Amino acid sequence: MIIQGLETIYDNWMLQLDAIGEPYYLKIWLYEPRLSKSQVVCAIGDKITYYDNMFDDIGFVVRASDFTNKASRQLRWKCSVDYQVHSQEDLLEPAGSYASIDDYIHTQRLLRKLRKGDFRVKQIKTDGDLDTLYLVPQGVVWLGEKTRRL
Repeated sequence: MIIQGLETIYDNWMLQLDAIGEPYYLKIWLYEPRLSKSQVVCAIGDKITYYDNMFDDIGFVVRASDFTNKASRQLRWKCSVDYQVHSQEDLLEPAGSYASIDDYIHTQRLLRKLRKGDFRVKQIKTDGDLDTLYLVPQGVVWLGEKTRRL
């Protein structure tokens, strides 16, 4: 039911975007197992490149999903890694900014685990400062799109 709903949204947006006559990014992001994160994503202009480069290729062949098999055969699917992203800058907030000392202690433990773990790490600049992002795999995200009508 959710997948058909996402496809209906996709089809409606595709009609509207085709009418504009400009390049666009339009895909269904189908998360597995975190299905509740699934969504239809659209971008135009400068944001197209951002979304095209948002996900890493999974790097190996993945069999079709039960979820993608429930969608229309018109959709072509590409499988990528679904990461939970943790910002070191966010995790280093002072103790006083947390709702409770338990929340602060939990966050400090998480940061130690992330630093010791074998997770993917990215360095990014935010507001001129360098931040470290820890990318923790959660599953896969299927990126679905249909052939565009010309």
